Amino acid sequence: MNLLYNICSNTLWLNLRIWTKYNVINKKFIPSRGTLLVISNHQSNIDARLLGASINRRLRWPAKIELFQNPLMGRFLRSYGAFPVKREAVDINSFRNMKSILTEKNGALAMFPEGTRSTKGLIKAKQGAAKIANILSPTILPVGITGTSHLEGLFRVFNPTGNITVTIGKPFKINPLNKNKSGDENLFENITTEMMRRIAHLLPQEKRGVYLTESDENFTLTSEV
Repeated sequence: MNLLYNICSNTLWLNLRIWTKYNVINKKFIPSRGTLLVISNHQSNIDARLLGASINRRLRWPAKIELFQNPLMGRFLRSYGAFPVKREAVDINSFRNMKSILTEKNGALAMFPEGTRSTKGLIKAKQGAAKIANILSPTILPVGITGTSHLEGLFRVFNPTGNITVTIGKPFKINPLNKNKSGDENLFENITTEMMRRIAHLLPQEKRGVYLTESDENFTLTSEV
């Protein structure tokens, strides 16, 4: 595991233990090996680092390209495991980075399907995570984060406060038959909805936003593994 990643993750873990009421629920669901796509809701700038501190895997993730404009910050982020992504455009380089991570042995990628922070509740997600998952077939691990919405700014990793809970859901995969339906214009939207509802189940009802549902889920495009 990368030395800088280890140091940063362990430092945040220690700060969380000292300054917050921090809990990780269902660690037993985290696969110890194999390609892994971690998907989570996104409330704060520290969420990516929080996933690194909470999940015992070497995670990498896309981050908005603006964060890399400062050469020193860009070098740090790349060393830590982030790579730049253009959020409002088709980004071939970002896709290549994701594909490279999810085709290497035990590669693990973390994504926030909403594409931006949402502090009040889940907002409609983008389809990027569904597309990459359908192509490469990694195990997908849903995660629900609560208690970070008040932590603004990257440097709050040094001074986190509050009650922070990371809830791990059961891992799942995209059903293989979906690869034969890639021409279906609604396919990726429907896969995205199932993925987000798996995240929503890990959050309090008031945080489920547009993915709140009162009925029992009938997942047809994804299956637990």
